[in-house]
Formats: sequence, C-alpha cells, structure tokens
Amino acid sequence: MKLNSKVVLSASLVSLTALLSACGGGEVIVEPTPTTVVTVIAGTVTPWTAGQTSTIAPAQNMRPTTTVNGSGNFDLPLPDIATMTSAYSGDLTDGAAFSSGCGNAVAITPGLKIGVIVDMAVGNIKSTYYTYSSYQGGVLTYTGWWFANTDGTVTSTNANCGINAFIGKVTANLSLKAGWNIVNYTQTSSGSGLAYQVSTAAPDNNRRSWRPNPITNSSLSKLSRQANPWGFIN
Repeated sequence: MKLNSKVVLSASLVSLTALLSACGGGEVIVEPTPTTVVTVIAGTVTPWTAGQTSTIAPAQNMRPTTTVNGSGNFDLPLPDIATMTSAYSGDLTDGAAFSSGCGNAVAITPGLKIGVIVDMAVGNIKSTYYTYSSYQGGVLTYTGWWFANTDGTVTSTNANCGINAFIGKVTANLSLKAGWNIVNYTQTSSGSGLAYQVSTAAPDNNRRSWRPNPITNSSLSKLSRQANPWGFIN
C-alpha cells in the first residue's frame, strides 16, 4: 500500500515532537545570524613599492592613523560610538548642514550627527586616495564610511548641493544605523555638471583597493575634494 506523503510527513513531525519532549526540549530555537558591525577600514594602497612603509589617515577631520605595510596593506580601526561622540564630537556635523547646504532639499532625521570618511592621505603624498575601481566616461564609483550618532535617514532627489566651490545634484537614499555604515557613491560628469547617487550598502569589513584621486591634476587646490559631494561636512 502506498502511503500519502502528507500522512508520512505528519507522522514524522509527531515523532520528532515526541523525541524532543522526551529529551526535555519543548521548542527548537534557531539562533539569529549575527549582524556584521563595521569596525575597520581594511585596504591596499595601489600602486605600491614593495618593501616601502608609510602611514595613512582620513584626509580631513577624524584622523586616526595606522601603518601601511610593505605590501601596501593597512587596517585602520574605526572609533566606537562612545569615542566618536566624545573625543571626536567636534568633528561631527549636525544634519541641518545637509539641508542648508542643499537649498533645504534634503530630508534628514532630526538630531542626526554625521562623520564621513571618503578619502585618505598617505604619508606626504600630495594626492588623496579613494576606493574607486575605474573612472571611464565621466563615471566614478567608490565607497565611503559614514558614522551616525543614532539611527536615521538622509534622502534627497537631485538636490543642488555645494561641493566646496562647486555645485552638483545629489540623490541620496541613506538608511543609517548608529555607528559606522558603508555608503556607495556613483558620480556622473557631463556637460551640465556633476550628479551623484549615494546609497547605504550592507555592512562589511572587506579589504578594498585605494588609488590616487583620478579626477585631479598636479594642482589639487580646486578639485581634490570633488569626489565627495558633501565635502563641506568633513
């Protein structure tokens, strides 16, 4: 006689329940997958002269420093929430600066304070470094690390924002958690100016390549911060 598959499954579940009860277990508890917490900027400076060593630090404020080893690798620990809101509190920007710097066209959670690391300085090298993988046809993609003092959001659609002396249109879709967050940037350059797409990504501590800013020349006085649409906040 062929048993109905539903009857077999039901009998199996009853047997499993009885076995768990006999062993003193009334429930099967499934542990949640641990959430990754962003704690470090791990990178490789490229190009790099083998055997050379140097230092690396954020190019603007919040300047924790670490060593670049002979292979060009570095691991920059990111300050925790307590340290960021105390020792580095003066480097955090109130969210209101986003709105005022973009014609009040940015919606941001009240009370949100932000710190951003997008570019790094390596030793005495003049150029700043970014995580971009390519720069072709006026399109530049790269990653930034955003600190938030609390959970919050930052959103905008084609907001005209200041970039030092430059203006660009910024479309942002950021859902930030208290602590450090990974934020992806896409910059598009055209005859009408610069446009940016900025969005949060899944947290990770992956090692990334850091390369010299591709949109600068020998004179960095005007363009060195152009890859950060909110350069005024850090």
